[in-house]
Amino acid sequence: LSGYNLMNIGTGITMQSSTRYSFKSMGAALPSGAVAYINVTMAAEHGCALGQSGEVVCWGHNAFGEVGAGVTTSYMMPTLIDIGGAAKMVNCFSYVCCAIIKDLYAVRCWGRAFNGRLGTGIFDVGKTAQSMGSNLQSVNLGASSLVMDVNVGGEQTCVLLSNNFVKCWGKLGSNIVGDASAADLMNMLPNV
Repeated sequence: LSGYNLMNIGTGITMQSSTRYSFKSMGAALPSGAVAYINVTMAAEHGCALGQSGEVVCWGHNAFGEVGAGVTTSYMMPTLIDIGGAAKMVNCFSYVCCAIIKDLYAVRCWGRAFNGRLGTGIFDVGKTAQSMGSNLQSVNLGASSLVMDVNVGGEQTCVLLSNNFVKCWGKLGSNIVGDASAADLMNMLPNV
């Protein structure tokens, strides 16, 4: 914990790096709500949880829109975000989150878009309310591309499709795969 002022625990408590904390003592003191959560994903400074009905709540550092609340205010408590549909899965890493929309089997990403990690050519999605909800774009992966799994990496994002192919975009090693333009990502993005 040294070197950080942490506030992404989701409890409303800001932790200072100069203090030692016993996480065992938090136990039953951690908040729970009326929503039953089925998945949680944590990045370095923010996180999200997926509810049974597909709702997504996020909290933590939010300078680039990574919480997805439509502002750049950091959230010490989980806040419900609008991704334009119920989610099947959510995954976060390094200022980016992506979710699979249940009914569409499409992936939508928000947060900081360096190296094309959001897959839409739009930068820092989630900083304004106009970039979320029904305006949050699905990544165009081509015809009949049903997304089954998504994984956000340090500089890239990859999806597993229903045909068992994997497609990735962003920076992979020293190469940029997919420049996040619609023409590039459509059917032209190679399977891995």
